[in-house]
Amino acid sequence: MMKRKPVSLLMICLLSMTVQAVNVQELFLNMPASLLPTLPKAARQDLVDFYTNNRVAAMPAAFNNQMVLKNLTNDYLLLQTTPSSTIQLKLLPLNDTATVIAVIHTAQGPLEDSRLLFYGLDWKPLDRFYQPVLKPHSFLKSTDESLIARFDTVCNRLFVRLTFEAGTTTLLAEHALKTDLTEDILQAYDGMIEDAIRLHWTGDGFER
Repeated sequence: MMKRKPVSLLMICLLSMTVQAVNVQELFLNMPASLLPTLPKAARQDLVDFYTNNRVAAMPAAFNNQMVLKNLTNDYLLLQTTPSSTIQLKLLPLNDTATVIAVIHTAQGPLEDSRLLFYGLDWKPLDRFYQPVLKPHSFLKSTDESLIARFDTVCNRLFVRLTFEAGTTTLLAEHALKTDLTEDILQAYDGMIEDAIRLHWTGDGFER
């Protein structure tokens, strides 16, 4: 009788990381209730079914709101959770066989601001990936250090909306400075403030 060869621990680890036709739809349906408590799995399935059948993918939510599935592809999902908040899910490659889930929560109150988190395919939080560090001068077209320092001083807060560009792993970071700052400050930096910058996925995090 032929003896079975033991499977090495390394092989088991590699197999556990392999992406076997995983897609955002499956991950969305299996998302823990603690991460999306107001939308049970059955309601999520209904949203997916409505969307894939070209129907309005909307479900009732608390406080007379609606949750609307606005975009769904193999590696991306955009869910409007309230009139002033959204969740994005995005699959990001680590290498040829492994992937990670990026989750972006965006809320408007009244200026939009986003929070980026990372999870494994088992929905366990991951903290090994570095977050993009953005400051007001990140959007300033200048290399003058004194000018940069003054700009960061007069901009005492920064709201940034993060969205994935369609079909890519690139994040578009859009600020609210032109809404938040006074006209006098904006005039002093006229033509120097970029409306948005792009952040590129490196496998370890996002960087400009």
